[in-house]
Amino acid sequence: MKNALKLNGWIVVLITALLVGCGGGETGSTECLYGTVSTNGSCQVVDCSNGQQCPTGSICVDDPAGSGAKVCTVQCTTDTTTIPCPNGQVCELGICKGGAVGLGGQCGPCSTDSDCDNSLVCSQVGASLHCSQLCSNDGNCSSGWDCGQASGASTMTCLPEVSHCSGCLVDGCEQGDICNPSNGMCTPPVATCGNCVNDGQCGAGYRCHGKTGTKFCVPECGAGCPNNATCKVVTGDIMLCEWNNEGPCCLGDNCSGAGDPCSTVECAGALPVCLNGVCVQCAQDTDCPDGQSCNAALTCEAGQQQCTGNTPWYNAALSKCCECLNGTHCGGKTCLTTTCMCAGNNPTGDICDTCAEPYPGCAEFQGQWVCVQCSDNSHCSTNQCDINTYTCQGGGPAPAQGNCGAQGCAPGLNCDANSGLCYDPTGNC
Repeated sequence: MKNALKLNGWIVVLITALLVGCGGGETGSTECLYGTVSTNGSCQVVDCSNGQQCPTGSICVDDPAGSGAKVCTVQCTTDTTTIPCPNGQVCELGICKGGAVGLGGQCGPCSTDSDCDNSLVCSQVGASLHCSQLCSNDGNCSSGWDCGQASGASTMTCLPEVSHCSGCLVDGCEQGDICNPSNGMCTPPVATCGNCVNDGQCGAGYRCHGKTGTKFCVPECGAGCPNNATCKVVTGDIMLCEWNNEGPCCLGDNCSGAGDPCSTVECAGALPVCLNGVCVQCAQDTDCPDGQSCNAALTCEAGQQQCTGNTPWYNAALSKCCECLNGTHCGGKTCLTTTCMCAGNNPTGDICDTCAEPYPGCAEFQGQWVCVQCSDNSHCSTNQCDINTYTCQGGGPAPAQGNCGAQGCAPGLNCDANSGLCYDPTGNC
């Protein structure tokens, strides 16, 4: 079934690619769509782990079919005609961003490996079984996913940063949005060199990286990096493009090196605002017409309230005005994205006060504080919390509620009417 699912995911792409190739008969070359490369005169899906394994001129990216694997691809084009991105995605620096989780892809429900696409396996994620990508380090995983061994799992797989499959990780997102594995919410992808807190805000093929406290969305290396960038290996064998200049992120041809990256950039027309050396539609609400606000993708959106005063930023996922969207709005401190407030002297801010069952613990993860299944042993009925995965270990005692009132108890045991559990009146286990 894996092969059938993968074929269904790519049959339209391959047929269309072959038709495009036939149309280019004058040059004798084969033009392939995003997610495929030309091999022996035909467009094929070629697996990879880095750009060095791909044919010359192609890069290694997350499979746009949603399998969770990485594949070689020709670089997309911004004119959307030569090499367009899949529906709902946009092309930035040759990489398609956006899209939603597909059937049988990562976090898809499963009971056996055959329910999953491509090389995915059916493994424990949170409290249930879901399709997962096998891995040995974070570099094997898509942006917003970490390589680890979930409670109850027997292998290392890519796990969403939110630690369970729910929300958009299962349901997908509307066209143009991405699913952030850090919180399971749909949001527009942060633009290249835009400020971020975690990888999941940046979209597939991008990572959230900073030289100092402030972080920016930058592309993975693939087969190479844009001008003013060097491929760098960071924690977990992740390969990303780090900007060469001092100060904020700047990638491409318009970077001036040290100093203000906007000093030599002239922005006008549909992209009138310069932010970190890149022309964007807006950087804040005041850059937009009345009745519109600037979203996380740095574009103006209608129908949102104007945000002023102590909450000047609009959070589309929470549908409210916030104190911050990322750390740059907090003077370098952490922005607690769950409450969209800046962390104060107490590094957890207010977020830990909101944690309750089934996630009563609170832990710092990827620079932000989030609610987790456990952060110390007291949160687990087994008194065993794995602080690496923030999950409870062991089988645990009897359930908190039973049905002894209807089913009765074994000889020598009494039934507790409040809990429905059988107990030994003498106090023995």
